[in-house]
Amino acid sequence: MSFERLAFQSWMESHLGCRDLSRWESYRQKIEECLIKADTLPVAVNALDQDAASLLHKGLLSFIGAYNDLDLNNRSWAIVKLYYALFYTIRARLCSRRHGLVRNKSWYHFDVNSSDSAARRLNGRRDRYRNDHECALHLYEDIFSNSEVLISNLVEGVPPFSWMMELRNVANYRLARFPDPDFPLDVATKLGFVDASMLEKIIDDNISDSMHILMFQPEHAWIALPMKQILAGYADMVSRGQSISLPAGQYEHTNRIFRTMPSGFRQAFDLTKVFKMRTES
Repeated sequence: MSFERLAFQSWMESHLGCRDLSRWESYRQKIEECLIKADTLPVAVNALDQDAASLLHKGLLSFIGAYNDLDLNNRSWAIVKLYYALFYTIRARLCSRRHGLVRNKSWYHFDVNSSDSAARRLNGRRDRYRNDHECALHLYEDIFSNSEVLISNLVEGVPPFSWMMELRNVANYRLARFPDPDFPLDVATKLGFVDASMLEKIIDDNISDSMHILMFQPEHAWIALPMKQILAGYADMVSRGQSISLPAGQYEHTNRIFRTMPSGFRQAFDLTKVFKMRTES
C-alpha cells in the first residue's frame, strides 16, 4: 500500500539511515543520540513546514465536514469531526512552530527552532503521552500554556482540549446510539435548536470575538475551539510563508467544499495563501 506519509517522520527515518521500516524499532538509540545540526536544519524545517500545511488541510476538511453534517442535523458524528479538526490543527500548529514529533514505540520531541536540537523522549508522564492524540494536545499545552490565549481559560472547569476530547468520547464511544437530530450532550441548550442560520451566527460571533470570551462557554466551545485554532494556525502559516501544493483533484475538491462554508469563515481564511495547485511537469 503506497501513500504519502508525514515529511518530518520520513525525513528522520532517512536521516538516521533506516531504509527498511520493518527495522525502525532498532533505531531508537540513534534517535535518542540524534542532534539536528546546522547543516541539516533547513531540511528538517522544510519537512515541518510541509507537515504543518498538510495537517492544517486535514483539520480544515474535518471542520467543513462537521459543518455540513450539522446542516443536515447529523450532530453526533459532527462532534467527532470537530474534535478531529482540533487534533489535526494542533499537530499542524506544533509543526508550524517547528516542534517535530517522531514515533518509535515512544514519542520523541524535537524543538527545531535552533541547531543542535536533541530528541526529548516523552515518557516521563505516561498519562499525558499515551497515544498520538494525547501526545500532540498535551505537548502543545506544555509548551504554550503561558503564551497561548486560546488555551488560557477553562470550559466548565476543564482545560479546553480535555473538554473537547471528553465530548468526542461520549459521542463516539459511550452513547448506545446517536441521538440525532439532538446533540449528544446538552452543550447547545442555551442557544435553542441550532439550525443553519443559528450555526452561521455562532461562527460569525466567534470570529468577531477578538477577546476570545465566547469560545470558553460550553454552548460555543464545541465548534469555537477547533475553529479558533484553525484560524490561528492559518494566520501563523501565512505569516511564516508555509504552504503546500496539492494535486489538481484535491485542490479543486477543497475549493468546492470550502464554498459551502459561511461567508464570514471564507473571508477569514484565504485558501490560496496556504494551498496551491500542483503543476504537473
